[in-house]
Amino acid sequence: MFKQYLSSTLFESCIKKITLNKSLSSNEAEYLYSVAIVFLNVYEKDKRKRTYFDFSYYIILLVSISIKDYRALHHFSLSFGLYPISSHIKRFKLIDDDSLEEVLIGEQIECYKSDGIVDTHEQNTARDLILEKQAADLAFIAPTSFGKSSTIVSLIKKNNKKRFAVIVPTKSLLAQTFRKLNAELPDRNLYFHDEMFVNCNDFVAVLTQERALRALKKQGVSFDFLIVDEAHKIFDFNSRSILLSRLIKRNKRLNPSSNTIYLSPLISDPNNLAIDIGQRFEEARIEKNVKEVRAKLHDEDHKNYVFNRYVQKFFYESDSIDYMSYILENKKEKNFVFLRTPRKIESFAKEIAANLPDKNNAYLNEIAEIVSRYIHEEHFSVEYIKKGLVYIHGQMPDILKEYLEYKFGVEARVSFLIANSVVLEGVNLPIDNLYMLDLRGVNDSDLINLVGRVNRLNEVFSEKDKNLDKLVAEAHFVHAGNYTTCSMKNKVEQLKSRLKKDEVKNPLLLNHDMKKIESLAEKSNEEGENAKLKLVRLNQVLENENYLDLNYLDDSDIAVHLIENGVSSHYSNQGSVLDILRSRALEFRGTESWHNLDVLDKVYHFFIKGLDAYLTKWFVRLSHFRFENTREYYRAFIRNLHQLTLKEHLQKQIRYQYQIKSTEKGRLFFIGESFGEISKDEGNKLYVDLTDKSRKEMVNLALIKIKLEGDLVAYKINILVEVLYRSKLLTDSEYNLFIYGTNNVVLNSFSKLGISSRLLRKLEADGQFRNIKIDNNGHIDINDEFRDYLLKQDDFAKFEMLKYLNV
Repeated sequence: MFKQYLSSTLFESCIKKITLNKSLSSNEAEYLYSVAIVFLNVYEKDKRKRTYFDFSYYIILLVSISIKDYRALHHFSLSFGLYPISSHIKRFKLIDDDSLEEVLIGEQIECYKSDGIVDTHEQNTARDLILEKQAADLAFIAPTSFGKSSTIVSLIKKNNKKRFAVIVPTKSLLAQTFRKLNAELPDRNLYFHDEMFVNCNDFVAVLTQERALRALKKQGVSFDFLIVDEAHKIFDFNSRSILLSRLIKRNKRLNPSSNTIYLSPLISDPNNLAIDIGQRFEEARIEKNVKEVRAKLHDEDHKNYVFNRYVQKFFYESDSIDYMSYILENKKEKNFVFLRTPRKIESFAKEIAANLPDKNNAYLNEIAEIVSRYIHEEHFSVEYIKKGLVYIHGQMPDILKEYLEYKFGVEARVSFLIANSVVLEGVNLPIDNLYMLDLRGVNDSDLINLVGRVNRLNEVFSEKDKNLDKLVAEAHFVHAGNYTTCSMKNKVEQLKSRLKKDEVKNPLLLNHDMKKIESLAEKSNEEGENAKLKLVRLNQVLENENYLDLNYLDDSDIAVHLIENGVSSHYSNQGSVLDILRSRALEFRGTESWHNLDVLDKVYHFFIKGLDAYLTKWFVRLSHFRFENTREYYRAFIRNLHQLTLKEHLQKQIRYQYQIKSTEKGRLFFIGESFGEISKDEGNKLYVDLTDKSRKEMVNLALIKIKLEGDLVAYKINILVEVLYRSKLLTDSEYNLFIYGTNNVVLNSFSKLGISSRLLRKLEADGQFRNIKIDNNGHIDINDEFRDYLLKQDDFAKFEMLKYLNV
């Protein structure tokens, strides 16, 4: 049937007009409505033909918006349960109809209202299923912003005196989810760290998979409801997906009657989530998405097109001078520019900032001044903020990244955000315009997820936008010169189909196809060699999980701690290394020579010394611990992390860079792969030459260097220290001093909740520990004097404090 219409000149002409958002004549509108009815009839006869429904809705939506006559859209929405649209049309009187029928319709819609928000019929059905069914395994699959979070809040409210854990993939999403639940559930015990568990019979915990696993083991808890956000991440093959699989399996073993709920916009078949034979999945799926996408392409020839995914055709729209002109010509209130790498993010931020005027806005100037005060007056972001532009990436300190992300979220005058995969990780931001400048390595599912972040439904159906234009989300695929490393035209075409089959790469899932990789490994070419290496890794994961299944409660077994913390997998010939490390633990524990070593010396002597033949790429930088001056460098760096503010640490790093600027160290200054410009011994570009860097560049590189070294400490050194501690090779005093920077009992109790040393030092200096305490439920309790103190803080300090306080 599609082919029949595609051959029609009138059909193509009319589709072109609505695709390009051109005005329609009344005859053209009537013709398109008739086409929509024909396609709808096909769907009514065979509900499997979902594309016919989608195309009918697309036509009716775009025609209604074009001619500003919402009657057809209103009736369509009522017929197919898209009640938020009908409710919005009635609420803002977008059609003139005060008949008795409309009054009755209004009463019908009220039945679909939950907490003041109107649901679609599918949302309502899914909510009822989740609240009533309480299946052992249930997948809630819905487009972005379709009420997954509010449904979970309702579930928690309904099940008082139960133990809930909401599992999120990143710390950024953890903070956002915790703030939301904190506001919605003021009377529940809320935890966000594994050290907070006090009342283990009634709580709601927001945790990463790492923290949840530690809670199961150290605190001896289990969860009645395990709610996994961004659940499609479990299909990947990486450390996080392995930990998530382990968490689900272990919680089910500890609590066989527990319920696991998987939340995602991107799961094709819930049975692919199965870890154990016998799992049976209930499914609550929302198929009908009220949002449509207008996919626009700025190609390398500077011609602009709009892609219609239903007829699979690009329609020419206009020309632009260049990609920057195109971006500025099409900007809206809240613009998100997606780039993959930190270097390109910073480069593009500089380029677009040069094309934006200062807004001369007192509030933006205040934010810029705050960043100057807490970070540095010559950091790139300071001048950009004054233009309403912020950028974030993983090579920035977390507190700065979180603060700038927050400001984009709440401040209308911050109109541009340039960032990378943070938006793919579930963080909710008010984006009404998306520019994608490079999508190399972004798969179909992630692309759908990214585009779905534009125009969240709470912004579509708002007082501010009384029309329904935001039901059409604009996504721009921009070929931007050297920033772009893939065919953007090909990427646009990936939007043409519905959700593809799940790609199950995690070997711990039942539907992972190991035989396919074994077959590839038989080939005598490069593909075969890569498959052989992958098989080794996959089988090692399976062997490790089997070992943990039998031994994970044995705290005396160092192999358990090595596997649990992901360390063992970073050695080749893991079996031999585990034997060596078991022997070392017996040899070193309790001896005077071991006692006399400091923590970093112990890390070197236990994990690295004499094991060069077994060290993989993960240990490359740690292998330099064989040099005493390297260990001394990290001793000083860790002291600075604990004792200095971020600005003090940055100033110290800048001074050091100027001291070495003209030396050999300065000409080959290690900065890592993200910002490296030159190589050493024909290796990867990991270094920069400081001799030609400006003052601003030196400041920015210093901040990147602090983050780079801080990540090495947090994600590698601290993990090794954790293994030593759990294996009773470190004392409590050694561990606390190294990890938290103090043996002060009060400060440590707050540090264990995730509060930074920087903030604790400020509170101590301001004499505030008399006004705050940790209560019997593991929460931070504050008095009125602290509330007064909080009101007097500047925006940055207030932001950081409110991450941890229930005010």
